[in-house]
Amino acid sequence: MHASSQRGIPEIEILGWHSGLDTRFLRGWRGACPNERQRLLAITIVAGGVCGLVAVAFHMSVARLYALFIDRASAAPGHAWIWWMILTPAIGGLVVGLGLTYWVPAAAGSGIPQVEVAYTFRAGAISMKETVGKFVLCALQLGSGASLGVEGPRCKFAPG
Repeated sequence: MHASSQRGIPEIEILGWHSGLDTRFLRGWRGACPNERQRLLAITIVAGGVCGLVAVAFHMSVARLYALFIDRASAAPGHAWIWWMILTPAIGGLVVGLGLTYWVPAAAGSGIPQVEVAYTFRAGAISMKETVGKFVLCALQLGSGASLGVEGPRCKFAPG
């Protein structure tokens, strides 16, 4: 049994590694937030802030990749833009498909069922490789012009 579990402080498991911060950090944490409601509120605020920053980073990544791939494809000279607008999403889909097959196969599919499976079979553990892989591959897929999401496909002639 881990020393922190013997003291009544729950163990912190981050990405499969046991954190060595349990003594000082958790004692300071208990001093700063003496009751469970305060600790829950603090964790909720931190988690909300981190999730918000990740959401902004995701939207910025998609926008930059879209500018890199689709905006360049649509600016191709003559009638070449037509072929680039067809090939860019296809090549993006191929790269993402290979990434899902060989790099992070656990990241394939929708996010909600993955979380449910992780919660049911892995005590809620989702690896950092799955998380980063899902972030990168989704941003690449959307940035290369895939028609995913509620807004549908984006093209250079669409308003907005």
